[in-house]
Amino acid sequence: MTNIDKSEKEEKWELILSKVELTSVKMLLSQQAELASFNSNKVEIAFSSTWFNMIEMRRLIIENAVKKVFSEQTIVEFHMR
Repeated sequence: MTNIDKSEKEEKWELILSKVELTSVKMLLSQQAELASFNSNKVEIAFSSTWFNMIEMRRLIIENAVKKVFSEQTIVEFHMR
């Protein structure tokens, strides 16, 4: 991964976080998750297995934020790291 790719990924992640409506979810994601990859069709978010249930319970909030940045058709996948 080049620095440009990493920078672009970090910018997209910050943009997604800015669209999360609940502060508690925004904090959880900013501290415990990361944007693993993205393209025009799919966004992959990675996080520790410790946080799987907590993040999965907030899937709709996270998907809504992603769709505000990308599109309504974007698929959101969660992965444990």
